[in-house]
Amino acid sequence: MPFEAGLGIRDSGLGLGGSELEDSELARLRWQCRRGLLELDLLFESFLERGYAQLDAAQRDQFQRLLQQPDPDLQAWLLAQQAPSAEFAPMVALIRAVALKST
Repeated sequence: MPFEAGLGIRDSGLGLGGSELEDSELARLRWQCRRGLLELDLLFESFLERGYAQLDAAQRDQFQRLLQQPDPDLQAWLLAQQAPSAEFAPMVALIRAVALKST
């Protein structure tokens, strides 16, 4: 499924089962994305399935730094209740665009 232009991700067509992602990396990310808040869990799971494999190395690093932020901040940012910090604004916008895009 091609992504909209301008989102800043590569359209490699790879799913999460591709050889690009190590099973251990994927398992670690799935665990880190489980926040215990249904809304966050659904957004992160959808993003992992639809968009993470297409991120470049810098974007993957930014995503992993985003996961280290407190849950209340993540929830406010991803649910558009509060503007994200400048550091995370591009990644938050990307997660929202990919995770909320209809299939």
